[in-house]
Amino acid sequence: MPRNFFSLRRVALISIAALLVLPIYLYKITLTGSAPGPVSVSDVYIPSEVKTQVSTAAFNHGFYVVTMLSIFNGKAWPRYSSYTVEELNGRDEEYLAVLQANINRDYVKEVRLFYMDESSLQTLKSRILSNKHKIVPVKRERKLHMADFFTYSSRHLIDKPVIAMNSDIMLGDGFEYIDTERMRDEKVLYSLTRHGVNKTENGKCSTLNMCLDVPYQGSHDTHIFRLAAPLNETIIVKMLDYPINMWQAENGMLWTFRNVLKFTVRNPCRVLLTYHYHCSKVHGPAESTSNEYSIVKIPTMNWVWRNVLDSFTPIESNLSYREKV
Repeated sequence: MPRNFFSLRRVALISIAALLVLPIYLYKITLTGSAPGPVSVSDVYIPSEVKTQVSTAAFNHGFYVVTMLSIFNGKAWPRYSSYTVEELNGRDEEYLAVLQANINRDYVKEVRLFYMDESSLQTLKSRILSNKHKIVPVKRERKLHMADFFTYSSRHLIDKPVIAMNSDIMLGDGFEYIDTERMRDEKVLYSLTRHGVNKTENGKCSTLNMCLDVPYQGSHDTHIFRLAAPLNETIIVKMLDYPINMWQAENGMLWTFRNVLKFTVRNPCRVLLTYHYHCSKVHGPAESTSNEYSIVKIPTMNWVWRNVLDSFTPIESNLSYREKV
């Protein structure tokens, strides 16, 4: 076999992937409806497919969720000034409903909740109705960066099963079956593509199911790992110190873990279910300023489109690291 066969084959595969997927990365698809009116967390409709709160599985790993308290609390953040208070409140209700649903999960032991201001934390305490004891507030001075997931876990959650996730993602079924000890020993990272939610029962909206309904487009919002030892924080900060809502944010993380930190990266989103809960019309800068709000536009980080293409982690239907029953 010619010596350069594999390199030629790799170039061909990358070229095909670029033709199929790159336009989708440049124009992100998000299906939304009209903004919901003011409602309470308990009134927010949670579709039946994500309502399960009590696990019937024999295993309870006690996952530590790392996420951000992302509520406006009546105040528009920079770049959100075009939205009304009612619209911002509607988005807050979604965030709080997601948090309540996630802490109700049996397999969630704690939520390490990053927050920036005390008023938002007080709002949270008054609105969350059950399992408040699972919330561990962690004061931060800035909004969540991709590096924060991993520097925090590397310092505080060694040998603990971690789910690092965006704050509008609801956890579903399957997590209680993961063999996290094997993931730890073999340096495996799961990075999951999200499912959508169907809210037709309330006449609201549907969010796109990125795991089942469309060809693979990336969209990794939930990351599962169990660290055997601290990560190299110099690498993490150098490569991943950017906001998590930037375009290609997950691609930079996946590329770094696979190529620099030497993790095996998998995406079994068809058996580990997560759901994107976003029916308000409030969207951040990554969804409103085309591809300019991208990690490849950060001059100090040297990210290029080749890294994005090399980061692809296709959807899988099998849980390779499954707890033995």
